Order: sequence, then structure tokens, then C-alpha cells
Amino acid sequence: MKKIMKKALRILSFLLVFVFAALTLNACGGGSVNTQTTEPTTIKASPGSTKVTLKLPYCQNDTLDPFKAKSILNQQISSLLYDSLFIVDSEYKPVGQIAKNAVLDGLTLTVTLVNGLKFSDGSEISADDVVYSFEKARDSLNYSARLSEIKSAAGSGSTVVFTLLSLNPYEVSNLIFPIVKSGTVPEKADKAKVDETPVGSGRYTLVDKNGSLGLKVNASRLGEFSAKIGNIDLVNVTDSSAMQYSLEIGEFNFMFDDLSSGSYRRINATTAEVTLNNMVYIAFNKSNTVLTNTLIRQAINMIINKDQIASSAFQGHAVKTTTPFNPEWGELKGLSLNTENLPKSASQALKDAGFGKINSSGTRYNNGRKMEFTLIVNKENAFKCAAADLIKDELRNSNISVTVSKLPEKEYADAVKRGKYDMYIGEMRLTPGMSLNPILKKGGSVSYGIDTSAAASAAYAQFLSGTIDLNRFIEIFNANLPFIPLCYRRGIAACSRSILTPLESSAEDVYFSIDTWTF
Repeated sequence: MKKIMKKALRILSFLLVFVFAALTLNACGGGSVNTQTTEPTTIKASPGSTKVTLKLPYCQNDTLDPFKAKSILNQQISSLLYDSLFIVDSEYKPVGQIAKNAVLDGLTLTVTLVNGLKFSDGSEISADDVVYSFEKARDSLNYSARLSEIKSAAGSGSTVVFTLLSLNPYEVSNLIFPIVKSGTVPEKADKAKVDETPVGSGRYTLVDKNGSLGLKVNASRLGEFSAKIGNIDLVNVTDSSAMQYSLEIGEFNFMFDDLSSGSYRRINATTAEVTLNNMVYIAFNKSNTVLTNTLIRQAINMIINKDQIASSAFQGHAVKTTTPFNPEWGELKGLSLNTENLPKSASQALKDAGFGKINSSGTRYNNGRKMEFTLIVNKENAFKCAAADLIKDELRNSNISVTVSKLPEKEYADAVKRGKYDMYIGEMRLTPGMSLNPILKKGGSVSYGIDTSAAASAAYAQFLSGTIDLNRFIEIFNANLPFIPLCYRRGIAACSRSILTPLESSAEDVYFSIDTWTF
């Protein structure tokens, strides 16, 4: 009887997790400037212990080719197999990995490689390998966005010269793409196989373990490399919706959820919050004559409680922002913004805009125009829907009427593209170089509703060219406010409680601290 009861409880537990888990790992679906960067260090230690095996999730029916992998799981595993020219630290400052340093002079970015680094097969990493990898990455959906401002690359000896399409003083931070041995990317790669995976120089190498895939420490990486856990088994995930349950019962030891689904359930594991480079914002329809008034946008910005949006609507899985940039970006430190030209209060801004009168229904109006707006949001994201409801209530308290329209994802995207809204809640993933071109530049990929001919866009172009500094750009942006930055989202890294080392993860490398993990 006890065995039957135990089995029944286990089945019930699984069903409950299956119903309530809303993970979005897409596991098998198909986050002159002379830049002296930190050189990579050589770790002199013997390869890690082989007595304990770490288990990590992957998708067997997807390739581990980093340029072609469709599943987030395999993209994450590939970060263990390949190094890049640079990585970025917690403040998004570039740190040399395969690259020794970089010098930016106008549209020319010259990168010097560290001498003597080798791929896992023993061959030396050359400039030709970097150029080959760049061309593969530029044509890949996984890396094309961050490399979109680079026209070409040419290599000679230990030097690679990148020619840029446009100015960006932080372009070196975008040089995060896998470096693979020239000629080893297969033309076709459908499944995770050792012989269909390009040769890399990462922390681990892919091995076949009697028909199953695993990882072993790459002892020759950056001279030498060591991890406390030297053996890793890769566990095939067939049901992404049950990953949280699988972690909790020990089928594997780590998972990362970027929470893009807009929901979260407490995980029985060691967890760490990871701030993503994903900005959530409110955009306005530039055809709406009321919302084109800068004072109106300023008032709305002042009314919205961003702290509450981050802590309540996003359940703490977001951090508020007062600029369009990630608040963790090191370049924001020490800024002293002049706010003299900004409205002193929302109510004064509304009066100055001519909307000081309130009608019998409690809505502000001026010359027959009422402050009544429709705010659209993706109904499939609970975090953003909660944010929309909070914004509606806050604006209502200031006599601004908002109707929240929660649309299915495809209908929402179509409405945004066709301009069928007054306001919408959008999201943009910035590149490591913090480029705002996708939203502020004419023809930008997410510039829907944005007046790209206004002051903020012109100021951003001046900032990139070096005509004005970052401080001045943000002042102009805040005065013009083409959109309202609300917060930057966070994801959750989770590992088995049996892993003793404190968990550290980053948006660019979820396995950032894997070499310190131990049981």
C-alpha cells in the first residue's frame, strides 16, 4: 500500500507541475577609442575530478553547431564548447578571451589575438579562423543582430581588422561570437553529433560516451583549464514544459529560464536572478496628435510607478530603468543629468499641454479632444498584462482614461506593425554594445510608432559619432522621450541543491561559474 501511495503522490506531483510550469526554454523548438581589454588568464591546474558526473540538459534532435542551433538549450551548451574574441563582464565592459586587445579608429576596429592559443584538436587559432567564424556568425540568426553594424573582416597574422558600417564607440562589446576552426562547420547538421560539431577551443569538448553525448574538460584551453567537475553527461530533453520538474527530481543539475513567457513558479533548487539585456518599454503612435506632444509623454512617464511595475507586475523579475540603457551598464556610473528643462510635476505638464480641464466623466480634455487611449499588450505574457493594468490604474488616478486591449501574440504583433494602437508595451533585446539603432534609427527593426526624425534620434547619431557625450544624449532623450523605458527583465538560473558552490550566471553565459561547481 505504501508503494502505491508513494507512486500516486509522485504522479500527482508531476501533473501539478506540468499544469502550472510555464517555462520558455524552447528546449527543442525550433539573453579613435583605444579599448584596452583584460587579457585571458592561464589556469594551471590538473583537469577536474572524474568521480562525480554533472548532468546538463540538451536537445538531441537539434545540432550543437552554434551557428545553426535552434533550441536555447543547445545554444547554451555551445557556449561551453566555444570561446569568442571577447566576453563582457557584469557591467558589459569587454574582456579579452581569444583577443588580446582592440583599437577603434572611426569605422576601423583592429583586434589583436593572443598568441599560441589552440583549438581542442591541437591546431593553433589564427586570424583566418576568426574571419571564417565571423562570416558564419554574420549569416546566422543567432548572431546576426549583434554583428549587423560590421561590414567585413580581414585577417593577417595575429591581427583581424573589422570594417564597420556605422560608428559605435562600444562595438568591441559586440564581438561575442563562437570562434571555430576554419572549414569545420558542416554544410548540414540536423542532430547533436560529435562529427557534425565544429572544432572549438572552449571550456569543454564534446565526446561520445558509448552512444550518449557528454563533455570533458578541455585541458588545453587558453593554455590550460581546470574545473572541479571534469565529466558532464548531456541529458536529452523531450518535454520542455516539464523541465522544472525534471530538475527537481534530479534528471539533470541545471536549467535557465529567461521568463519570456511572463510567468514564474517557485523552483525547489538553488536559484540566481540574472538581469537580461531586454528592455520593456511603452511606445506611442506618432499619428496620435495628443501623444505627439512631448509634455503629454513626460506626464505619463512621471505618473507611472516603475518600481511597482518591476516588483509587482514582474514579480521582482525585473529592475526599473530611468534611461533607455541597462541599469547595470558601467558607462552609466557617474553621470550627472541636468533636469532643469523637464516638467516639475505631471499635473503641471498636463496643464501646460492644455489638458487642465476635467469633464463630468472624470477625463481630461481640450478643445474637444479627450485623453482617452488604447494600450495594447500581448495577452500571452502575464507580466506585461499585469504591467498594463497597473499603468491603466495609475493614469486613471490622473484623469487619463486607458483601455487595455490584450491581444493574442500574432494579433498583437500585427496591430503594432499596422499602427492599430495609441500605445503599446514592447520589448527590445539590446546588443552587448547597447545599440539603440533598432528603435531610434529610421527603418529600425523595432521602431514601430517611433518618430525617428525627432530630437532623440538625431542626438543618438551625434553620440555615436562623438559629437556629444553619453550624459548629453540621455538628457536630450529624457526631454524628447520618444518612448518610455520601463524596466529590464530578469531570468532565473537554477541548479540542484547538491551543487555546493554559490551559483553565478550571466545573460551572455549562463554557465559562467561552471568551473567552480562541486558536489
